[in-house]
Amino acid sequence: AVFGSIAHAPLAMMLMVGEMTGNLSLLAPAMVAVAVATLLVGNTSIYRSQVPTRADSMAHRHRFAFPLLDALPAQRAVVPLAMVRDTATVADALASLERRRSTDGVVIDEGGRLVGEITSEELRSVPDAGSPVEGYAADLPAVVLADTPLDEALDRLASHDRRWLPVLDGSDGPVLGAIDARALVRSFREAARQQVRPLTPVDEQISTMELTVAVGAPVEGKRLAEAGLPAGVRVLTMEHMGRLSAPSGDTVLRRGDRLTLAMTRGTRGEVLALILGD
Repeated sequence: AVFGSIAHAPLAMMLMVGEMTGNLSLLAPAMVAVAVATLLVGNTSIYRSQVPTRADSMAHRHRFAFPLLDALPAQRAVVPLAMVRDTATVADALASLERRRSTDGVVIDEGGRLVGEITSEELRSVPDAGSPVEGYAADLPAVVLADTPLDEALDRLASHDRRWLPVLDGSDGPVLGAIDARALVRSFREAARQQVRPLTPVDEQISTMELTVAVGAPVEGKRLAEAGLPAGVRVLTMEHMGRLSAPSGDTVLRRGDRLTLAMTRGTRGEVLALILGD
């Protein structure tokens, strides 16, 4: 009973009692003992990395998450964000926000990297409007990298109770823009309209996906060898006018062709841009 409760495995413990004793008469008292012990133990566990449910586990995330959101990188849902240089004054920053009709934005350095967040409300309370805005930039609770799946981006927005979060081109890269719930839904709808279909992932880093070559996409009319797909991306099959085949480097990609691709997580954004267009 003690082990079943502290390991959060009460059912397994009761089965073990039945198997070890070979007598089901102990099953009822075992159920009572394990139930009482579980109530006393509560959320305490001997396993430090144990999560409350399977849905909280990274190993089962693909099974419980929305598959299409997991297949789309955050860079597909980036929207413009008000950005102010760290050398600007508070007055200049306020004027920049007003021109963009925005109440908040971010401060960036010379390389476009994130310094912090600013809001017009806080800047108006600054007594010296000529002071550098960098000193009033607040730290953000989280950021989203360009290759972060949209389901993770949505989770960060919800867990930090944020209306938006900045999207960075790499952990120390420049700010690309922002992501918010509206842009996320719009990106999801567009992918659904273009019949993006994520398949069962190979592992945490390699996934497979079905994509249809869009009208005007960068790869349309090009040979597969000249399509510019990132290194490591493989086109497994191609369906053209109802006929399924294994394409070669000389295969020409045409609008409406249905491709099955294997790719790493970091290349999904570039692959989607090439096949679906911007």
